[in-house]
Amino acid sequence: MNPPLLRLGLRPLAAAALLGASLWEPAAAQRDSSASDTAISQVERARPGAEFRIPLASLLAPGVGQYIYGAPLMGATLTGTAALGAGLYLSGDQAVLEQDLLPRHLEGQQSVTGALLVALAGYYSAYDAFSRGLPGLQAEGKYSFISRRAPLSQVLSAPFDPSFLKRWTTWLDLAYTAGIVTLLTASRTEPDKQYLPFKWHDGAFVAAIGYMPGTGEEAFFRGWLYPVLYQRFGQKFWLANSVQAAIFGSLHLPQAGTFAAAIAAWAWYEGWLTRRNGWNIRESVFHHFWYNVAVSLADFLTEQRPQVAIQLPPIPLPE
Repeated sequence: MNPPLLRLGLRPLAAAALLGASLWEPAAAQRDSSASDTAISQVERARPGAEFRIPLASLLAPGVGQYIYGAPLMGATLTGTAALGAGLYLSGDQAVLEQDLLPRHLEGQQSVTGALLVALAGYYSAYDAFSRGLPGLQAEGKYSFISRRAPLSQVLSAPFDPSFLKRWTTWLDLAYTAGIVTLLTASRTEPDKQYLPFKWHDGAFVAAIGYMPGTGEEAFFRGWLYPVLYQRFGQKFWLANSVQAAIFGSLHLPQAGTFAAAIAAWAWYEGWLTRRNGWNIRESVFHHFWYNVAVSLADFLTEQRPQVAIQLPPIPLPE
């Protein structure tokens, strides 16, 4: 993910979140007092907007869903993360969000990291809010297909779980990543060219842009949006998975151009894998993190020094 993508990609999501938040009705839904309904405990009952409006509101205002579900500490953590990110963004070099290249100076990297933190808090909040409402939704007969959903804490540790290296599905994804890195480095390296030095803060920045979109985007797109589409579309896999992949790819279109089609295909694969894994996104998080790290690292290591041309004033020659 590059900075302009972050800016453009969040605008439609924020607009959707605002619409969803405006439709949220905090009053409890009226229910029938039949014997089958009373068998569902008050704790298990889904709140109004549990599958759509509350997660969207949490995306726009991180922590909202956690406050609604009585988890103020988690809510405050997510709200504070968003506030910290906003502070880092505003105190850094905000002009880098208008550039196509990842920034190499510390102030620019600070600003991008801050913007990513704001997005990350919203993604986590939406995922966790949907997870908290899921038992009630399943008690009502919805989302019965979700059998192995990971709590947020396990999503956060997924990038560092070596057990995924035992799966052929991971090695297939790593082969794709290796191919992209090979194409990138081959197209950007030339003999006798000098490249910008890789500094310590570049390494920290690569880790940040690997971890935050890698965990956050999977939590939001494959962890919330995809199962909601799958439920709404009558559990039609091809339709739901294709829609989520198309949305994911289209958000990369302004910067990736025709390569957005490959990104959409990758998102489709991760959607297939998520369903195969019982709707557990941890393996996809592992894939996304290491793809981001590898591509960003290759991008940094092959960025050429700007060429400096020295133009001397014309020297008059004697006639």
